[in-house]
Amino acid sequence: MINEATIGPLVKTVIARGVENVDVSMLSQEVQDIIFTRSADELFRQGKKIEALAALERGRFNLPEHILMPIAEYCMITNKYEAAAKIYERLGNPAMAAFLRANFAKR
Repeated sequence: MINEATIGPLVKTVIARGVENVDVSMLSQEVQDIIFTRSADELFRQGKKIEALAALERGRFNLPEHILMPIAEYCMITNKYEAAAKIYERLGNPAMAAFLRANFAKR
């Protein structure tokens, strides 16, 4: 059973090894989402924005708006428009997501 005492070390492992270097496929999608959401939060706090974005993309992120909004803004600055669009959808702003996709999506 996965509990809080187990998730913390898994988050540390993701941060230490790198988001793409950890196999969590044996865990449920719900647990993966928790691990990658918490990893993204910690990576963003550490200023590792690219890694935080990778963690968000691996899990169905569930972070509060005050954390997601700066990540969405960073995605736009770095031309990661699809990632920004996904975040805006998550924040309940489908109009902004549609705008990004219509005007900045790779053709």
